[in-house]
Amino acid sequence: MTEITTFDYAGMSVADQVEVRAAAVRIRDRMKRTVEDIIAIGQDLKATKDRLPHGAFLPWIEAEFGMTDRSAARFISVADTYGGKIDIMSNLSPTVLYELAAPSTPEPVRQVVEAKAASGESVSVAEVQRLKREAAEAIKRANDATAEAERQREKADTLAEGQRSLVDAARDQAAREAAQAAAADLAKARSEAELARSQLADQRAILAKATEKAEAAAMAKAKAEAQRLAADELARVQSDAAKAKQEEAKARENVERLSERAERFRKQAEEHDAFLRARTNGELEAKAIREHLEGVNRVLALAMVEVSDLEHEPPQDVQRLISKTAKMCRDFSQALDTLGGPVLVYERDGAQA
Repeated sequence: MTEITTFDYAGMSVADQVEVRAAAVRIRDRMKRTVEDIIAIGQDLKATKDRLPHGAFLPWIEAEFGMTDRSAARFISVADTYGGKIDIMSNLSPTVLYELAAPSTPEPVRQVVEAKAASGESVSVAEVQRLKREAAEAIKRANDATAEAERQREKADTLAEGQRSLVDAARDQAAREAAQAAAADLAKARSEAELARSQLADQRAILAKATEKAEAAAMAKAKAEAQRLAADELARVQSDAAKAKQEEAKARENVERLSERAERFRKQAEEHDAFLRARTNGELEAKAIREHLEGVNRVLALAMVEVSDLEHEPPQDVQRLISKTAKMCRDFSQALDTLGGPVLVYERDGAQA
């Protein structure tokens, strides 16, 4: 498609030139033939046609896009027919849309295809053409039946007129019997005409019922699928929420226990330090040290059990508290080594740490 414009915009107002040139740019970008683009192209073509001077539309589309009047008419027909049904018709091919939007397509055929598209079914051009042929045949049969009924009526009228002439000429019993026979033929012809009309009505009812059934099936299928997807998504979200809530509660409990024990350990260490400064008696100091060290050992053992039982990575505040406790333990160990105290031994499961 060439970008060289040979269309003469000189005879138009500046505002109209701006709008028409902008429409040309949009139409070029949308010539990918998607459903949305086809409808948008048709809408732009229709609006632009109204803005252009009389007789200028065909030269404009030929100059801007190399497009024929027939192609433009197809775009506009699709936009007029399916401008408000983009979501429903989005899975149909451009050729199917053109076939459906054609003036020769009966409305019942469009309704059947729209119902199929709404249920997610794929529809081919051949299937649309088949439906159009079947609808045309049904209409032809109805028209033929109506024509036959009219011929029968005319025949009956002709027979009745002949019988009336015979009655006027002969005025005898034979003429009356002939008139009665003509009346019987007329009644039969009218009955046949009525039967033909009834058959036509039946054909129309069958077509309407088939259309209604297809629409109902499409709606039921779409509704069932939507309900199933919604139920699955709700169950998954509820399951994830319950699991996250359990994990959050467990993590909070672990954090609270570790925080409480760390705080007790810190207070005991502070009390022990104050006690050591206040006491000068060696025996009391040794006894107090033993008691506090035993308490420290118990607290550390419980903390080690809690830390080793963690199933998930602890929150950041718990990690900071664990790091702080580890540093305090290292500082405490260095202080004991400096004093020349005994080596601390922690036994768990038969191993030394």
